[in-house]
Amino acid sequence: IDYDQVPLPLLDSAGKYIGLNAADRNRVQRFRQLMDLLKGNPQENFVVFLGFQRPEVKVLLSGPGVLKAYLKDLHALLDEYHVPIEKRYIEFWDEPSLDQVAESIQWMKKIRAIDASWQFFDDNSNPPLDKNLFDDYNRLIGKWMPNWDQFFLGRPEQAKKLEALKTSGFGFYRCLMTRNNRGVNIYEYYRLMSWYVMRHGFDSVGFWTYNHGAGEDVWDGTTGSSSGGVVVYNKDGKL
Repeated sequence: IDYDQVPLPLLDSAGKYIGLNAADRNRVQRFRQLMDLLKGNPQENFVVFLGFQRPEVKVLLSGPGVLKAYLKDLHALLDEYHVPIEKRYIEFWDEPSLDQVAESIQWMKKIRAIDASWQFFDDNSNPPLDKNLFDDYNRLIGKWMPNWDQFFLGRPEQAKKLEALKTSGFGFYRCLMTRNNRGVNIYEYYRLMSWYVMRHGFDSVGFWTYNHGAGEDVWDGTTGSSSGGVVVYNKDGKL
């Protein structure tokens, strides 16, 4: 779930946690609209993206008792939509730098100390080189999905790093093919990614997409100018 759709914590003037920021109607409304669309569609993983690119998010979550109360309310929100607790993940940054990975590890430890049920998702393309950091990262991360192009293209030595990360759930992601990719067979592209998964021992592949401002269903809208690919292509029969 994109960070613009995750309700943020609401604090009073003294910095005390009140609850999820329901006053942010746009964000909460989009969150619930998306969750309603997902009803009845089994999800492999549900990632809550906090969006630490915005400094104010870390500030909000750093207040006394805020993180614990906020995590509890996030669980309650996901309970409404019957998201299995073992499939709930938190992501801090999008494609973080090495410094941000190190900071993510500290946040993972804070959250685990409060609520061990949360798992963690990361899409960085450079696992930490420091052995202690690497060991912490490998122990804490629940799902690691680097960008295929950033991780592999022109960097054959990267495949060796996969062996050290076998204890974590790992996959990779690429962008969806869109109607603008002329001359590319969409279905062959998706099939090819499955072969790469098996070749390199990944357990999954993800396809990144966005859809905003076009008034389209995020599952199969294909005509909007701001569509960056779709999740499902229309087809007769079972998908």
